[in-house]
Amino acid sequence: MVLNKKKCLFFCWTIIIFSFVYPFLNSFYLINPVESILHYSGQSSIRFLLLTLMITPLVKFFKQPFFMFARRIFGLTSFFYALLHFLVYLFFEIESFGVYEDFQTRPFIAYGFFAFFCLIPLAVTSNNNLIKKIGVKNWKNLHQLIYPAFAFSAFHYYFKSVSKEGPGLALAYLFLGLFLLFFRAFKLSFRSRIDD
Repeated sequence: MVLNKKKCLFFCWTIIIFSFVYPFLNSFYLINPVESILHYSGQSSIRFLLLTLMITPLVKFFKQPFFMFARRIFGLTSFFYALLHFLVYLFFEIESFGVYEDFQTRPFIAYGFFAFFCLIPLAVTSNNNLIKKIGVKNWKNLHQLIYPAFAFSAFHYYFKSVSKEGPGLALAYLFLGLFLLFFRAFKLSFRSRIDD
């Protein structure tokens, strides 16, 4: 199969559309809609963050730079799910005594807030006009926030899942994210050695 931009774009949008349609193909969301939406949107945000982090290794492996446009698509999809997760929490899940008190009783909530606030500047600056205004170098530095965003997301999910379904899936997300972070660190280290 010959790789090209159209096929890659079709594949990306197939994944995204399936992620939107999937909840309606199952009846689990009918039992407890708020909890189901919270759970699914949070997991989907982490998954699309991981897909975003995978793009650079895929570009290097297949030597196809046009994959890079998929990073923006997946990154914005991750932000969409994170925003949905945040809004459902804010309007339906938060306790009446406020956010600060919720931080104290459920510490994993703070990790979720940190992750969401890291994603906001990434989403806002994901257009060509702002890239030109702030400069490519500054834009690249700003978008390093994807790493703490993923770390906070993974910790948020881990500490929430420990008391319920178990930490297995959360640990899988963490290890995969660490592997991708190691790949980037190794690549940067290798580059610096060449430059020296």
